[in-house]
Amino acid sequence: VAKNGNAMFCWLQLGGCLETSTVAADKQRALEAFEKALTLIDSPTDSYRIDCIEGIARMAEATGDNAKARKRYRELFTLVTSGDQEGMSAASESKRLGRRPEEYLLAMASRADVNTAQEVEGFLQKLVDGLPAQSDSARESRFQLGELRMIRKDFPGAAKTFKEFIRLYGPPQDDKGD
Repeated sequence: VAKNGNAMFCWLQLGGCLETSTVAADKQRALEAFEKALTLIDSPTDSYRIDCIEGIARMAEATGDNAKARKRYRELFTLVTSGDQEGMSAASESKRLGRRPEEYLLAMASRADVNTAQEVEGFLQKLVDGLPAQSDSARESRFQLGELRMIRKDFPGAAKTFKEFIRLYGPPQDDKGD
């Protein structure tokens, strides 16, 4: 297998198979398989890089290592939003697979402590500010920003965000909000 250059793919597939198991030890073995696959990727633009990192993030969470899961989701977000060649290839692959940057931010937020939640809120705000208002990613990011502010009990911030969301994406309204 290694002679044909398929070792990385085999480790990736093994991780995927073990991931479906309900046995805790298999989740750990899946994590190790995804990590091994990642080490075998020669090119930073390899299309399987995102799959490996996502697998590590999911299995880190499944094995209770939320810090590792957050780190890997942050890495995924950085990969798909960076402007360099590596990021552009990852962004293309991410788009092809139907993944969006805000999904990685939300994954980070759902595993976050207070400081990370503030960091994610900042990322979401930058994403909302940097995207065309009518894009799917901007719409989803704005909604998730409101949700995150609700979770953090920033009710005035959440209300303002949802009001802006409704103004941009809801039906036309008169000056009374009807």
